[in-house]
Amino acid sequence: MEWISESRLIAETFLFLVIDFLPFSDQTITVTRFWRNLVFFGFLLTKPKKQRKVLLHMSSSTQSQVNREIIERLVREQVYAALKKPMPRQSPNKLLVNISARHCHLTQEAVEALFGPGYQLQPMKDLYQHGQYAAKETVTLIGPRSRVISNLRILGPCRNLNQVELAYTDSITLGFDIPVKMSGDIAGTPGGMLMGPHGYFELKEGIIRAQPHVHMHPDDADFYGVKHLDTMKLKVHGPLAMTFDNLVVRVDSTFKLEVHIDTDEGNACGLKPDTFCELTK
Repeated sequence: MEWISESRLIAETFLFLVIDFLPFSDQTITVTRFWRNLVFFGFLLTKPKKQRKVLLHMSSSTQSQVNREIIERLVREQVYAALKKPMPRQSPNKLLVNISARHCHLTQEAVEALFGPGYQLQPMKDLYQHGQYAAKETVTLIGPRSRVISNLRILGPCRNLNQVELAYTDSITLGFDIPVKMSGDIAGTPGGMLMGPHGYFELKEGIIRAQPHVHMHPDDADFYGVKHLDTMKLKVHGPLAMTFDNLVVRVDSTFKLEVHIDTDEGNACGLKPDTFCELTK
C-alpha cells in the first residue's frame, strides 16, 4: 500500500479514477455493480457493519440506484480508511448549479408604470436564494428592430434599479449588442422598451448578459479559499464536458452556495439536474 500512502492527492485521484471508470447511466449506477467494481480494483479492504446494513437496504432490489454524490462519499471513506488517515475537510454545503433563464428586475416605479399605480408584485415561486422569488407577472421586451420577447418573467422583490438579463441568442433575436456584466453593473449598457398591461416603461440602460457567477455564504468562501469578487472555474462533467473560466464569486451572509449560468451556457454543456459539477480555483 506504500504507493498510495504518500499523498492525499493520489488517494483523491484514485477516487475519481474509480468513479469515472464505472459505467454510468444518467450519472447513476446500481449499488451492487458499484461494490463489485471496487472489489475488482482490489481496494475494498473492509466493509464496516454500518455500511453493510445500508447496502443491504439499498441493494434489496437490483433496480436500486445511488447518485454520484453518495458513491463519492462511500469511496472516499474506503480510501481513507485503507490509508488510516482522517477524512479531508468536507464542503459545508452542497454545490448547486442552476440555469438562469431570461428575466428582469424592476423598481417599484417601473412596476407601477407597467401594471398600474400602487401595484405590488405577486410571488409565484420561491427561488433558491433567500427572499428571492419568481413573480406571477411578466412583461414584453421590445428590441431595436421592433422584435419582441413576450412573457419575460419578473423576479422579485423590487430593486433600486431596472435590469434585463438575456442569453446571447435572445440578444441576436432582438437586435441587441449586449455586454457580459455582473448584476448591477449597468452603466453604459443598452436600453429598451418594456410593455405591460397598463402601459410602457423605457429603460435608458440595463440590458445585459449576466456574467457566470457563484453565490457563496462566508463559510463556503472560507472552504474554497476565496473572497468576494474573486474568480473560480466551474468544471461541468458529462458527454459535453467543459470548464467555465472567470466564474465570479459573490459572498454574502444571506447567500446559499449556487452557480448561475444562462440558457445558452447550460445548453452548451448539456447541464442536467444530476450532472456532476465542481468548483476549482
